[in-house]
Amino acid sequence: MKYTALLSLFLLSLNFVSIAQDNSVTGTWHGLAAFENGKLRLSLVINENNGALSGTLISPDQGNVEIPIDEVKLENQVLTVIVEAIKFEYVANYDEQNQVLTGNVIQNGTEILVNMDRNPLDSPYYRPQTPSKPYPYITEEIQFTNDKSDIKLAGTLTLPNKNKNIPIAIMISGSGPQDRDEALAYHKPFLVIADYLAKHGIGTLRYDDRGVAKSEGNFALATSEDFASDAIAGLEFLKEKGYSVVGTIGHSEGGMVSAMVGANYPIDFIISLAGTAVSGRAILEKQNFVISVAEGMSEEVARENNRKFMEMVDLVLQEPDSLKTQTGLITHIDSVYANERTMIPDYETWKQTQIAQLNNPWMRYFVQYDPCADWKKVTCPVLALNGTKDLQVDLKLNFEAMQNCLIAAGNEDFTLAPIKNQNHLFQSTETGRVSEYIEIEETFSTQTLKTIVAWLDAHFPQK
Repeated sequence: MKYTALLSLFLLSLNFVSIAQDNSVTGTWHGLAAFENGKLRLSLVINENNGALSGTLISPDQGNVEIPIDEVKLENQVLTVIVEAIKFEYVANYDEQNQVLTGNVIQNGTEILVNMDRNPLDSPYYRPQTPSKPYPYITEEIQFTNDKSDIKLAGTLTLPNKNKNIPIAIMISGSGPQDRDEALAYHKPFLVIADYLAKHGIGTLRYDDRGVAKSEGNFALATSEDFASDAIAGLEFLKEKGYSVVGTIGHSEGGMVSAMVGANYPIDFIISLAGTAVSGRAILEKQNFVISVAEGMSEEVARENNRKFMEMVDLVLQEPDSLKTQTGLITHIDSVYANERTMIPDYETWKQTQIAQLNNPWMRYFVQYDPCADWKKVTCPVLALNGTKDLQVDLKLNFEAMQNCLIAAGNEDFTLAPIKNQNHLFQSTETGRVSEYIEIEETFSTQTLKTIVAWLDAHFPQK
């Protein structure tokens, strides 16, 4: 349930195939791609060895992921760069005298003007809440081990002081591979939250998801159950360090994972930020329709598209064998989209992308899992917050379910608080549209941060 990256950048080991006529094009180039739903900085690093060019494509706004280029060639002052893994091609005229590249990125049937020169670019978006060093509190780079999975996870402890009796929360990110800051759309919400809490006497441990940044493991094979195991390992680490009041702050899927943790491990509190309390299937059915309409699709078309999408989801639900599911999805998609095939750029790649997104371990687990079973076992204090403009995790649907589940648990200390005019990221908004995440300068509303601190102070007054 995360904001989708503007380019699908995957780091793969690829062979370089290069032709060169002129090595003056070598070095680093920088440009800005203005996509329909946001801007993205791109960098090209071009090398020359014995007359042959090779290179790397880098996205500074997506973790500086470096992707080896398959082919680089400069012929008649025209530079061509091809990265097959992401269907990326850049064709540009090379102005040697002025050191400028003027051309277009072509990807998945879309052509975007991208001019490049030698000057590094600042971020195209202003993020006033992102804190900068030196911080007025303690930060410590740490590692902890998940013995169950035999992996080490890397993170940052953010502490207001050395007092071990302060409330401290392990922060659990939403779906998709996330670093410790939960960085997306140029925002770093977990860093902003950790900063605010530390300034108000509350500690946090945020960490890179398994297989992301400095953490070990394979994210592609993990499910929400594995993420709960990682979080419990982090809680064990905090208790071993002597902290006496420990809990979770989970965003989106992380709120759901918090319920899994609370049902199976003794913790002192849960703060759920747009966490789920109904099945993944129910989440996707609601989410897919309302987001499509909010982004301008007619209700009739959105309803028909959603019907087709949910038919694919149900194929995944009904067939436990992933290989049989893949065969079934291929047949189903070819049948359902027979009339639209010619209108979908690179149909076969699009089809395989749909299948990969639906038929993977995480999604197979997510669509069938009902969090209510775990919320029914949660007896620690719970603060659940949802924005009234959240289009990804519907407030009414999930709050009603969570309330019923916590009552069934016999939990006598829970607060479900709607936050007016805030979206899934807890940014202030009038529409809640996903496409606005990147345009809104606010990373995480101060109103919500104050609510979190007030609730923690009331439950765990510090001496």
